[in-house]
Amino acid sequence: MAAPTPVTYTRQVGHGGVSLWQATWTDSTNITDSVIVDLSALASGYVNSLKICKITCVNTANIDLLLEFDATADQLVAFKPGGTNAMTYDFTQTPDGGLVKTASGATGDLVLTTTNAANGEEVFLVIEWWAD
Repeated sequence: MAAPTPVTYTRQVGHGGVSLWQATWTDSTNITDSVIVDLSALASGYVNSLKICKITCVNTANIDLLLEFDATADQLVAFKPGGTNAMTYDFTQTPDGGLVKTASGATGDLVLTTTNAANGEEVFLVIEWWAD
């Protein structure tokens, strides 16, 4: 068995961008540290740091989502428990205007880990970000 193959879309204009990620499970395989925003793949050399401005998560009843910055010890960004309600995390009013990786090591990519996956579970993410 294998985790689902997500459908993704990323749009970048200058330093800012949005990434969409959607997947539907056909088994109970969870994913671990699946890259949602790949900092090294961004255009125009803006690959030094990623700032998360907003995250909107929609997931089905059982599957739990954990979003983290990839680092030597991954750094928490957001957790969304299973449920059918959409949840938006808005970090634009924080002192830096968003969340940045402060942990040491690794890439600084935004990664997703799931628990409680089952056949028919679905996840949809909208990530608004800024890169330097």
